[in-house]
This record gives sequence, C-alpha cells and structure tokens, in this order.
Amino acid sequence: RILHDEKLKGLQRTFDRYKIEWELKHSRALEESRRKLKHEFDDLMQRTLQESAHLHQSELEHHVAATKKKSWCSNCSKEAFYHCCWNTNYCTTECQRIHWSTHRYQCTRDLTNTCRSCQQRQNFTSVNYAPQAPK
Repeated sequence: RILHDEKLKGLQRTFDRYKIEWELKHSRALEESRRKLKHEFDDLMQRTLQESAHLHQSELEHHVAATKKKSWCSNCSKEAFYHCCWNTNYCTTECQRIHWSTHRYQCTRDLTNTCRSCQQRQNFTSVNYAPQAPK
C-alpha cells in the first residue's frame, strides 16, 4: 500500500508538472497570438486613418476649388450673380443699392460708356444702373 501511494504521488507530481508546462506553453502561444493580432490591428487602423485622411483632403480640395470659382456678394456674402466692376459682385440689385454708398468711391466701372443709354433715358444716378450679368 505505501508503495502504491508513493507511486501515485509520483504520478501526480509528473501530471502536475506536465499540466504546468502545457499551461505555460499555451499561455505563451496565446500571448504571441494576441501580440500578432494587436500589431495587425494597429497596422490596419493606421492604413485606414491614412486613407480616410487622404480621401477627406481630396474632398476638401475639390470643395475649395468649386468655391473659389464662385463669386460672392460684396454686401451680404451670398453667392453673387451680378458683376459690377473689377472685384465687386452682388447677389441682387438690392444688395448693390445698399452697398453703393461704400463702393462708389472704389468703383472702377466706366459708367459713362456702360450706361450711356441709361443716361439718355433718365437722369442717371449711380445707384440706378443695372448690374451686368455674369459672363
């Protein structure tokens, strides 16, 4: 019986040792798999962020280019459809009338040639000339 108990204890120690080795081996393998997955995830996340940033930059450049092609009202900053002179545009004739008191001192439009017919039809005042439609 004592011999049997000793042999059983020896087998139990061997079993425990193998169990610890097995757990250690699998925990190392699990940790290595976790590290690889984290590395792959980080790489994928970095690539995704770079692609997203590139896409957004392209969209931004497209919208900026489209916006730069438009003219903006010198009075209210809405999109303008009427051109007055060098760098002055208006969205409506009402905005042109409102802004004229400020703009008339800088206006480079040749009113004598542009509105000769207006002068012939009525007493011309600078606020009554019609803005030019966009070209």
